Amino acid sequence: RPFFLLASFTHPHDPFAITPNYWNRYNHTDIDMPAVPPIPYDQLDPHSQRLHHVSAMSDYAQTDERVRNSRHAYYAMTSYIDDKLGTPW
Repeated sequence: RPFFLLASFTHPHDPFAITPNYWNRYNHTDIDMPAVPPIPYDQLDPHSQRLHHVSAMSDYAQTDERVRNSRHAYYAMTSYIDDKLGTPW
């Protein structure tokens, strides 16, 4: 019989905050940077422009370290969800 389950989780979404035990699973210097460079605002699609405003991206300098921190936390938050769901990998 068909089965459908929809589940919504707060992780891994902003704000990118996670406990040290998950953060420490990853070596900060090994966190990869995006393969695609930043896209200028005027070249973003309407949804991405909205996210740009909602996230106040123009209010702060988007440095490599801020990007790396966000990605590090995102990876850690993904591991948190994997642990909660019992993902086998």
